[in-house]
Amino acid sequence: MNLFMRSVGFKGYSAHDEDALIRRAISAGIKSGKILKNNKHEKAMIVYGISPSAGVGIYGHMSGDRFVYDTHFPYLFTNRSVKEKEITVFKSLTNENFCGVAEQAGGDIPRVFFVSNPIDMLFEIDSRGTGADYDYKTEGDSALKQIVLNDISVSYSGLAIAASVLLAAYDKKQFFGNDGGKETAGAVAGLEKDAPPEAVKDKKTIRFDTEAGKREFSLRSNLKRAETEDILSIVDTHIYPGGQVGEGYVVLANITGIREEENMITGQRFYIMTLQMNNETIEAAVNTADVIGEPKVGRRFNARMWLQGYVM
Repeated sequence: MNLFMRSVGFKGYSAHDEDALIRRAISAGIKSGKILKNNKHEKAMIVYGISPSAGVGIYGHMSGDRFVYDTHFPYLFTNRSVKEKEITVFKSLTNENFCGVAEQAGGDIPRVFFVSNPIDMLFEIDSRGTGADYDYKTEGDSALKQIVLNDISVSYSGLAIAASVLLAAYDKKQFFGNDGGKETAGAVAGLEKDAPPEAVKDKKTIRFDTEAGKREFSLRSNLKRAETEDILSIVDTHIYPGGQVGEGYVVLANITGIREEENMITGQRFYIMTLQMNNETIEAAVNTADVIGEPKVGRRFNARMWLQGYVM
């Protein structure tokens, strides 16, 4: 079972239910003739839509004219893409999946993601073959190590679980004035210097006037902000790996767009949110039943997320 199936409306699905879904998707793909194939490697994939923007990818191999299931994964389709200067694609040695690594500008942690269009990767591998004897293997000297793609577009999307919605972080300029807090900090420093030692020790709050108006400043917060202030109001946004192969990113992002879609199989609804974090924007799906709080534009979204990428 894939834990992130719940993100697109399969919450509570048992292994038996998931097996039935896979058989249904394979049957629909065969009847419609919509099977993506790479004949050289006898690999194939069926894309089974369950809403306008989401679905399940069934990846397998061909045994003659018969499609044989290997693995499956939920996906979220998005038209939003970014141009990556360089990505490295490698194949897992434990299954048939591909993963990508995109180097981030400024020396940030490389972005690791699940490649959601493996058949396209097989054709790319074929185009880079070393000759007629070149074979696609996972073991031995001729095993696929990695391929590097330059100036390539990637459509990133996320599938989220364990989600919560937080109020927006306070605007430092709005709170402290256009100086970003310099005037406030200077005033506080002056008050601390002039105040008697017992006042600095005992008083929890200093009140003072600035051009922006009256302000209150916690001395304890000034010394140890993390002990008394919500850390999520100190850190605006982030995305960092909390697992392996893109399956465990922890995100804190600003919600800049939101819509709902319905899973036509289960009737469950899920949000598709546009998230801004670390100067980048991606779309992510999460089951409405898995979100604590009410998502709204301007609020923040905190969740564990599986990052996917459609490499073009």
